[in-house]
Amino acid sequence: MLFVFSSVNAQWRIGVTAGATYNHYSIDTRYMNGINYTNAWGGTFGVLAQYDIFHWLGVRTDLNLTFKSHKVEIPQTGTDYKVHNGYIQLPIMASFSTSYKKIRVFCNLGMYGAYWASTQKDGMEDVGNGTFDDKWLTYDFSSARDQRFDYGLVGGAGIEWKFKLFKRNWSWQIVEARIYYSTQSTQKHYMKADDPRYNTTFVLQSGLCYLF
Repeated sequence: MLFVFSSVNAQWRIGVTAGATYNHYSIDTRYMNGINYTNAWGGTFGVLAQYDIFHWLGVRTDLNLTFKSHKVEIPQTGTDYKVHNGYIQLPIMASFSTSYKKIRVFCNLGMYGAYWASTQKDGMEDVGNGTFDDKWLTYDFSSARDQRFDYGLVGGAGIEWKFKLFKRNWSWQIVEARIYYSTQSTQKHYMKADDPRYNTTFVLQSGLCYLF
């Protein structure tokens, strides 16, 4: 029984992750040619758990807070601000890997679900009777307009180094490049003309894991 428990226990790992995000906000501005939406940087951090079924195949899940941001610019009015969208995400992925000594190369593929938890604006915006500058303003969500649940596809690849510390097994996921491709519009169909908007988020992150 101790032998079976030890072999199963050795297949688990837990850890923490942190990194940077670069988000592409896809929107059809149609006749609003004076409004420019551009990509923006953000951040991500969270925790992970992985169960290795075989030495080359595992199941991984993360729980993270990821910012899917973008910039809005209207040169005619002097409006220029950044929108910080915070999403609580839960990706579930199959993890394929190959190892050579202490180095492991892995590829994660799967799906994710997310909840749009917060939004702040940072910059300058023309509000008709003045402007705000260098202030954080909280966005008021609308149940009729905003689709706060998100889901889509996720994939990535990275490299990991295994090491011992205090006679314990650890791994440093030196770098992982990941992409979250949303298949859910951030805006509901609440007007006569549909106005879908999607996030595609590129992530570059690092992680530290404890191996049981």
